[in-house]
Amino acid sequence: MAALAVVLAITGVYATITVARNRDWKDGLTLWSKTVIQSPDSGVAHGSLGRAYQEQGLLNEAVVEYETAVKLMPNHYKAYYNLGVVYDQKDEFSKAVDNYKKSIRLYSDFANAHYNLANIYHKRGQTDDAIRHYLKVIELVPDDLEARNNLGVAFATQGNLNQAILEWQKVLQIDPANNSARDNVRKAREVLEKSNLKNE
Repeated sequence: MAALAVVLAITGVYATITVARNRDWKDGLTLWSKTVIQSPDSGVAHGSLGRAYQEQGLLNEAVVEYETAVKLMPNHYKAYYNLGVVYDQKDEFSKAVDNYKKSIRLYSDFANAHYNLANIYHKRGQTDDAIRHYLKVIELVPDDLEARNNLGVAFATQGNLNQAILEWQKVLQIDPANNSARDNVRKAREVLEKSNLKNE
């Protein structure tokens, strides 16, 4: 799972795309703009146009299309997730959190939404909430190295260096060449050793 928020494509069958329109595929923005005009009630089309805007860096336009997608597909967890991602990219974290939570309410085992939510909580200093969601990610995806590494950082932020070291060691068990985890273990042990010397 990438450290940055990741957008998922809204999946669905859209049967009206024909061979005659293949030239539109060279530009997703062109294709999905035309598709939305032809099928304005298609949540999949609006979501896909939102993603095309997002890929072009047109985040305000992406929000409009994702907002339309969630109105048309109120029970589609990926639609809320995608909207959360674009708000995340716009640094509108409260709106991002709201949409990640809606995604999770619809599908409680959606690891990506838990991960992105944990990252926002971590940035905000809501460490307990961050830890809760990182723990959910590694319950769902035990070999998610970045979630484990971030969980270690969150434990360290709380001063729980022993627990942090355990998480970073788990990262190293999965990926022995992970320099970030190795450095974190070394630094945490140095802090613990200095603390022990002071207490002697």
